[in-house]
Amino acid sequence: MFAPLNIVEFTAKMCRKPPERLGLEDCSTAHKKLRQSSKLWKIKAKHAARTYKLRGIHDQPATKAMFKLEDGTTKSVAEYFAETYPKFPLRRPDLPCVMVGRAAEPAAILIPMELCSFVDCQPAPVTPEVQQEQIKETAAPPNVRFDSIRKIHDSLLQEVAADPQHTLTNFATSIGPQLVEAGAVVMASPALQYRDPRGELTEVRVNPQKGEWNLRNTNGPGDLQFMEGGKVDGFAVVKFERVDNRAVGTFLDKFKSFAQQRGMRLGQQVGDVLDGTNKYHGGDVEAFLDSQIKMLNTRGSVGLVVCIIGDKQAMNAKELYPAIKRWSHTKSGIPTQCVQAGKACGKLMNSAQYHAGVLLKVNLKLGGSNVIAPGGKGGLALLRAEPTMVMGFDVNHPQPGSSKPSYAALVATLDQECTKYHTSIGAQKSRTEVEEGLIVNFVTKVRSCLRAFHAQNGTHPRRIIMYRDGVADNQFDAVRDHEVGLIFRACKEEGGEEYVPKLTFMIVQQRTPARFCTLNKQQVPAGTVVTEDVVTGDGKDWYMVAQHGLKGTARPSHFHVIHDDVEDTVRDPKLLQRLTFDLCHLYARATKIVSRPAPVYYAHRAAFIAQYYKDDYKEENMFEVGSTSSRGSTGSEGSIPELALADMTTANRVYYA
Repeated sequence: MFAPLNIVEFTAKMCRKPPERLGLEDCSTAHKKLRQSSKLWKIKAKHAARTYKLRGIHDQPATKAMFKLEDGTTKSVAEYFAETYPKFPLRRPDLPCVMVGRAAEPAAILIPMELCSFVDCQPAPVTPEVQQEQIKETAAPPNVRFDSIRKIHDSLLQEVAADPQHTLTNFATSIGPQLVEAGAVVMASPALQYRDPRGELTEVRVNPQKGEWNLRNTNGPGDLQFMEGGKVDGFAVVKFERVDNRAVGTFLDKFKSFAQQRGMRLGQQVGDVLDGTNKYHGGDVEAFLDSQIKMLNTRGSVGLVVCIIGDKQAMNAKELYPAIKRWSHTKSGIPTQCVQAGKACGKLMNSAQYHAGVLLKVNLKLGGSNVIAPGGKGGLALLRAEPTMVMGFDVNHPQPGSSKPSYAALVATLDQECTKYHTSIGAQKSRTEVEEGLIVNFVTKVRSCLRAFHAQNGTHPRRIIMYRDGVADNQFDAVRDHEVGLIFRACKEEGGEEYVPKLTFMIVQQRTPARFCTLNKQQVPAGTVVTEDVVTGDGKDWYMVAQHGLKGTARPSHFHVIHDDVEDTVRDPKLLQRLTFDLCHLYARATKIVSRPAPVYYAHRAAFIAQYYKDDYKEENMFEVGSTSSRGSTGSEGSIPELALADMTTANRVYYA
């Protein structure tokens, strides 16, 4: 949130100068930064009891910015304010004014910038530096966090005891004397399977202390291979950052070597390294990729494009990275993999760990599968009892206060091992999620998933398991009454009146205030499931800390079963808990347990990246850091764009890996 910062102080902070040393050039820099944001910030002025929309900073000092009075004479802004508002003398009349006129003529109203401040509590972008500081300050380990909670608790009890009219007393609310002890179990991880260097299946055990595993072959030389290696006939390389071609060549040699070890086949590089270092804007990047890759395809088949980009994530996120993904996902259908020049062609060029992480993503984009969990009882065994489709659904929203569209993604498994996925995306009205009729084309999305499942398996799923993210407690009824019914409607429309599969519908709440620790105030182990004392106790809701807490206190996810007509899981809700934990191992972009099941995690990624698909997308952050907003087309603020992936091959791959 923006603090009520004076515009002069804001400019000084942006230019990293003391306010007294600011000049016109510094104010021009601030003006350019403000113009990079499509958001109009609200400001207030000392001399007026109203707010204004900040259109920019004028290019003339207040002493030289002239305007015409009603009698036809002209006067400088500095002179006018000195005569009209003597209570607010200008200390820096040499600084320019802010422009607060209408959009068609912003300079029609000028106010000296030193008299203006931002209206507080406006949503503001967070710089990477601030973000790092926030994480550092808030990532308290369990002993520190719970000691802090204890101090707050004791202080509040003292306040209540000393004040008979305390708010808690007036509302007949009491606080217990100690923290709640909740009953929990720790689930064991399933055995995972990869292939050894000979291509034979081999098991990998998860390290329960760290919630992760590695791909080293413990039974002999070499590393393990992916379950199914992706294959293409050839690949192209494009550099959008100035880097020596010899370094690029060394990186590619390592890249191909490690890919071969993982069981992948990338073919040969098609053509020379393409130079796109002079392409900065989205449209230019797309046109360059389109023309150059088409030209290369006349010399060989390009099935992958490796893009070497700069090291500054904020700059990449502005236009370059979105343009690359827009071209890949919605126009060409050719998978792309972006690597940062400083890592790929620099300090991590020879790092096996770095290449392994990159190849996890590349293999998914090429249609391969990385890992399976073949377990025989409970959990994933549910998916093998009869044709079952597991779905994940999420909606990505723009920043608060923005009218840019929200983006929804529905992801569904196509095989019993949960390695193949179909994805359907769409845009909808800004910041809407569960109200009736506001999930645009929800039935169409479900039908698309059913159709893809049938094409893959020759039958429709007999059972559907849905993980729904982003729903508050007071929205459960709306989801149950609306979305559950729409799923059954989609099934009938796709499979006929007789087609009524069994449905389990679960809500996943990530942003829960609950925190857990062991009795000795240590981090709870990965796989901790809280099933008593702080939940209903009927098995229809539970807290789960699936992941290992790397920093601070691990945040649990809260799962709620709001609809279930599957006899096995109704009789034994622990099967759903087991399934949920197993699916947290199958997020194939990593070799660690993640905090939520893979289908809903993939839906989150697909919904986030869908914002890039607008043709005129441009990062709208004055601090040049990542954002979840996209720029609307001129004159159509809040309009809902039509989204479509390039082809069914793209939709049936984890293209957003």
